[in-house]
Amino acid sequence: MNPLFDEKQRFTQWWLYAGIVPVLVLEVVTLSKEAQAWYDWWPLLLSIAIFSLILLVSMRTVITTEAITVYYFPLLPKPKTFSWADIDKAYVRQYSPISEYGGWGIKGMGSKYGKAYNVKGNQGLQLEFTNGQKLLIGTQRMQELDQVLQNHFSAYIKN
Repeated sequence: MNPLFDEKQRFTQWWLYAGIVPVLVLEVVTLSKEAQAWYDWWPLLLSIAIFSLILLVSMRTVITTEAITVYYFPLLPKPKTFSWADIDKAYVRQYSPISEYGGWGIKGMGSKYGKAYNVKGNQGLQLEFTNGQKLLIGTQRMQELDQVLQNHFSAYIKN
């Protein structure tokens, strides 16, 4: 089935890289002067691993007439699929990533706002499930997503 909405996002915030790159350079310079054994390199290797993970992480949201599926590679081993039958309300909204969810990523376990899957920005698809749970899925294409909801899922839109 062809998706009604398909969005892929990555961590592209400049400040992430501005914080990591100087640390990598400083570690390389320091190690080239002082490293005596292989274990002296672990801080650099750890920093490279974190930097590589940030480069690899991507989130994809696919909406069809049957469900919403979120792929969060490599942090979620399997995609998360949410059937429209389990959704009570769906609407787009602006949110505060820091104050509502504690930042970006897979967030909000135990938060009064529910869970969030996001990588950047402050716009998202808010889902309220029939069991009372909530999930926010970040988007960079809020207007397009809202149009898909209006055109195909008006029964779920928050009044």
